Amino acid sequence: MENNQQITREELVQMGLSEEEIAAVLGAEEDKGSNGLPFPIIKVNYDPDLGKIGAMGFNPIKGDEGYVEKFEAIYENEYSIRILDGNYYQYSKFDTTTNKPSVTSNIFKLKDAKKAYDLKTGALIKDLKANDDQIKWQRIALVEIANADGSDKHIGIFYIKGAFNYELGDILKKETVKVSLGNLVLVLKNKKKKNGAVTFFVPELVETKIIDKMTILKNIKEIAPHLKAFSDWVKGVNSSANDNVETNSSSTDSTNTDDDEDIQWD
Repeated sequence: MENNQQITREELVQMGLSEEEIAAVLGAEEDKGSNGLPFPIIKVNYDPDLGKIGAMGFNPIKGDEGYVEKFEAIYENEYSIRILDGNYYQYSKFDTTTNKPSVTSNIFKLKDAKKAYDLKTGALIKDLKANDDQIKWQRIALVEIANADGSDKHIGIFYIKGAFNYELGDILKKETVKVSLGNLVLVLKNKKKKNGAVTFFVPELVETKIIDKMTILKNIKEIAPHLKAFSDWVKGVNSSANDNVETNSSSTDSTNTDDDEDIQWD
């Protein structure tokens, strides 16, 4: 199938990409990284003062007192998402008394989930979870978000948690049977659900758009530096040995859903 063909190194060389850009596109390992978060955050909005509840917000902007005052962009109705890199996960536990994560694991791929460890203590997460069911996992994705028609496009990091992650995972499983993830743009809308007193939102598929290979080749040079910055950041987090790693964990947009029972961790 044309839409599922892999881009080759030769094609990237012909496009004039640097070796670093080629490495980012092809997913090659990089040697260096940094701890600073290199992208704005994308998140579901749960604050009525910032816009429609359940809308997708891009880049929450804090005021002088440290509280979020607005989003740079908010997608209140249908929106589109293209996952540029969504193969990473992380465990975290949020401490509401300090407003910081008290446990933050390294960032890992699913095949290495059982080896995940707390960055501060080095303890294996699977051992910590045996006595603490509040340690939850999240998918970390580099995402291109836009309105359903493709306007107002931005790139950011989306920490996808709880029920939202399960629903999105189910959508991706169905939509990537014949088409690779990099060729997909998902048009979604967020649907409200309740679990007891907890209100949360999950994505619902509206439409799938398939990007042809020529279009991908046209914009790959623009995306390659973002992929490299994301890869470098992952490397930096995993080399960190302190508790200053930002994970954007929050007690307001999670649910009581069991965190990883349905994931094939082997």
